[in-house]
Amino acid sequence: MKKNNSLKFKLIIILILGFIIPYFIGTQIIKSTIEKDIYDNYTENYIQILKDLTTHIDNFVIDTSRNIIDTLSVSDIIINSKGNLNSYTDISGGLPEMNDYETRIFNLFKNIAENFDNITLIGLGTENGEYIEYPLFRPENSYDPRTREWYRKALESDSLIITNPYKTKVTGELVITFSKSVKHADDKIGVIGCSVSLDNILKTINESQIDGYINIISPEGLFINSPGNNEWILKSVSEIPPDTFSDIEKYNGYSFEDNKNFPDKILTAYISEYNGWQYVSVTDKSEVRIQTDKILKLINTIFISTFIVVLILIIIISDKLAGPILIIASKIEEMANFNFFSYKNENLKKYSVRKDEIGRIASAMTLFQDNFNELKNNLTLVNTEIKNVDIKQKNIQKIELKENNPFIFITESINNLLEKVYNYTEKIKLFNYEMAKKNEQLTISEEALREQLKEIELQKDYINFLAEHDPLTELPNRRIFYTKLKNSIDSGKRGAVLLLDIDNFKSLNDTMGHVFGDRVLKIISERLIELSKKEIFVSRFGGDEFLILCENHGKEETDLFIKKLFKTLNGKITVDNAEFSIEFSLGISFFPEDSLDITELIMYCDMAMYNVKSDRKNNFFYFDKKLSESLALKQNTKELLKNSIENDGFKILYQPQIDISTGTIKCFESLLRIRGNSISPSVFIPIAEEDKTILQIGRIVTEKVIIQLKSWKDNGFDLKPISINFSPLQIRDTGYLDFLISTCKKYGVQEEYIIIEITENIFIENKKATLHFLSELRKNNIKIAIDDFGTGYSSLSYLTFLPIDIIKFDKSLCEKFLELDDLSVIENLINLSHSFKLSVVAEGIEEYSQVEKLKRVKCDYIQGYYFSKPLDPEDVQNIYNKNFL
Repeated sequence: MKKNNSLKFKLIIILILGFIIPYFIGTQIIKSTIEKDIYDNYTENYIQILKDLTTHIDNFVIDTSRNIIDTLSVSDIIINSKGNLNSYTDISGGLPEMNDYETRIFNLFKNIAENFDNITLIGLGTENGEYIEYPLFRPENSYDPRTREWYRKALESDSLIITNPYKTKVTGELVITFSKSVKHADDKIGVIGCSVSLDNILKTINESQIDGYINIISPEGLFINSPGNNEWILKSVSEIPPDTFSDIEKYNGYSFEDNKNFPDKILTAYISEYNGWQYVSVTDKSEVRIQTDKILKLINTIFISTFIVVLILIIIISDKLAGPILIIASKIEEMANFNFFSYKNENLKKYSVRKDEIGRIASAMTLFQDNFNELKNNLTLVNTEIKNVDIKQKNIQKIELKENNPFIFITESINNLLEKVYNYTEKIKLFNYEMAKKNEQLTISEEALREQLKEIELQKDYINFLAEHDPLTELPNRRIFYTKLKNSIDSGKRGAVLLLDIDNFKSLNDTMGHVFGDRVLKIISERLIELSKKEIFVSRFGGDEFLILCENHGKEETDLFIKKLFKTLNGKITVDNAEFSIEFSLGISFFPEDSLDITELIMYCDMAMYNVKSDRKNNFFYFDKKLSESLALKQNTKELLKNSIENDGFKILYQPQIDISTGTIKCFESLLRIRGNSISPSVFIPIAEEDKTILQIGRIVTEKVIIQLKSWKDNGFDLKPISINFSPLQIRDTGYLDFLISTCKKYGVQEEYIIIEITENIFIENKKATLHFLSELRKNNIKIAIDDFGTGYSSLSYLTFLPIDIIKFDKSLCEKFLELDDLSVIENLINLSHSFKLSVVAEGIEEYSQVEKLKRVKCDYIQGYYFSKPLDPEDVQNIYNKNFL
């Protein structure tokens, strides 16, 4: 026992030393590494926050304001303003009224200010001392802009002047002013400027969920923002006691500590490359410590828990290794004295499954024990089985020994004998069972047979009823209606066929359940039965549709019946305490006027009813030939589209867009046509959208355009972009973008030569998915144009958030504003579009006077019959490099 204990103790010591020492050293290394990483990550996070903040202010305040001032400074209406504005240098005679020219400028300023929330003021002063601003300028004293510092500085410089932040005298807002000189040739016109409020931006910064606060310092060293010290605002860093901010440039892009002025704080600095503003965040160092302490506590907890678990495992493992050796040693001592029955066999079997040396020893000892016990036990079993053989037993207890047992040949003989006796007995039992079964079948009573015959007769009557009636409503079914209508036609009678369909019944089923819907159908059937009489035959056509035959009815009699029908069915009904009204659509055809064919009559009813469904529902419509022709046209168009899809029946025409400044072709618009057919796209495109074939057609057009680009490239032409019209329904084609990109790669055409033209209807549903799709197009260098601008729901607000590159003014918009003598409206629209960095295309231009006016207001491109109609690809090559001016 001492030796075994000694072995177990040695195992425990070895395992503890082999695990605990490396584990302790590794844990200490991890703790120190984590402390450093947390600090580094914390400071890097604040640097990134400051970078994002700088980008936001530069892009959405500074850059936007700079673009507005730059755009206004070259606008014709501003350049021509000198001499057309009121002067306030002497207002002793009263304030002058605003003239028409000033009203145009004021409305332009107002439109810009309303679209950019942070702009508080836009003003223009001229060299003549004139002045106008938005909001409305009504001074109490004389005012000369030429004496103002903002005016003098801007006029002396050709670049944009940005003032230091200052608080306005009227509202107390913190603002900065942007100003720029306006010049025309060598003539000094004046200065244009705008004031931008910083209050909302600073409020957003100060309310952001960050630890600590952010100081903002101008390039001249003035504090713009300091939530921790509001008294510093607009003071110079030289006036502030801490000298921390006097040399902030050396900390640009880094975090640092100043224990003298900011004890237990972490400061992070970042300077905008765009405007030189300095951003310095101040955060508590305790926040880093809190996170570090949490992780260290967790590591210590894990270390202690792991140590306890490992210690327990070490004790268990040592016990598992030393324990079997003790048990096996004691068993070997017992077997040495041929004692195989003083212990349980499981003591060795549980070790025999092991794959090591202990398992091999236990397996050998178990086999030795099993062979000895089997020899003794089976000798006793043979004797007992022979004495107790019983042929009435269902199962035989066979004698089984291992193949190497010396008594195996005796057990085989006894088992064969018992098997033969059992089989013979089973045959006798089976014969007796079959005889008893036949006797039982012969004793079935005559009364039982008669009852079965009665049941068969009842089932036959019910089956005949089901063959002619609807099982739910018990109304005559479609087959009986056809027979009734055929008899009426064959007998030479006249009449009307009415097809009635419940409106929105599917929605009722979906919301209330099919059981509820079945109850509604039964109530409607009962009301229809009330209308049945000799000349009125009602049947259920299927689903929520009913067929009604009105014999000897012309239009006048049918009108009266329909009124009665609406009065009967449109009343309130109650099902399961739910009260609601039933609405239905009704289609009517007459025989013999419309047809004598049953199938055609019902088809005509269905056409008329469909016309009601597509219009306003809860109404009726009589079939006429025009309806048939309209539906036939739609069906023929569907067949034409299907055949064109399957047999390459589409072709593409190309209409050029002319650069108004150079007279050359900038790009082409692809226009879809059907080969050998003059049907207009305005006819077949809506039908393609209705039956969803527009998705296939969209891909066909895309591939044809890319193939054409490859053809022109192979023929030595410098490629010019082609625009593809994109249906709103194509948003559902989730694989379109991958198809477009893979097709470009297939034919070796770069994506930058593709322009996708969309309309505003694309945003009616699922704006989020649409914006994501357009953004993905832009990421792949595919430009986006918004088509038909000026129709539908056109709004300038689209320009503020849509990822677009080109705006196409619709023909109706161009005609409307180009017919006016005053071009200021369309000029302002174009200037505003340019301020958003959008190119402008005018569509539908057919006259030179329109071209001349568009050139005057600086439109970019022109598309229309004045320059060229849509052309086949072969004809395009003849004008590809032509100058149209």
